[in-house]
Amino acid sequence: MVGALMLSGCVAPLTPQAPGATQADRLVQVYPELKSGRFAVLADFEDAKHMDLFRVDSASESATVTLDPKGGRVETGKGGLALTVASAEDALVVGNADEARWYLKRDWRAYDLLMLAVFAPREGLSLTLDVASGSAERRTSARTTLRLDKGWNVPRLDLAEIAELVALDDVQEMRLSIEGATKGTAVRFDDIVLTSNREDVC
Repeated sequence: MVGALMLSGCVAPLTPQAPGATQADRLVQVYPELKSGRFAVLADFEDAKHMDLFRVDSASESATVTLDPKGGRVETGKGGLALTVASAEDALVVGNADEARWYLKRDWRAYDLLMLAVFAPREGLSLTLDVASGSAERRTSARTTLRLDKGWNVPRLDLAEIAELVALDDVQEMRLSIEGATKGTAVRFDDIVLTSNREDVC
């Protein structure tokens, strides 16, 4: 079962970081939704073990994913994930592996929003995001698509909406793909975060 949802995104105004700020401080300063302090970082790519969550489902057989030590959103750190795809059929898969050092949080019931930063190299691209729950035999998923502007985008997914389609206490996987992609399309991801703050800052 797959359901479709609406996704919104905007980039908030930035302010200078204080010297000696921690990673949590940087995230809170850049993303006002995190100011309540009730958030969980799924991946911010400041630690290489975060990459254990990610693999490519390469329909084109040419898609790749790597850790880019200098490819993140500069206001929140250095590291980012670099994804190169050839078509919308290629997907970045987020999920747990037995040998991983970092794990996807499965119980999202305490949170209201899923946020992530996505860098698009050009206009004409859209991000499609699937969130799935349940075992393979009884899996359900929610799908949403957002047009990306050139540069950094910050999509925000309302978890109350996806809760109508998937079990938030049993999130198994996310899949991200790029509509409008052609061979060699390179996008970057950073700061994949769950937060309980519903405030709309757009």
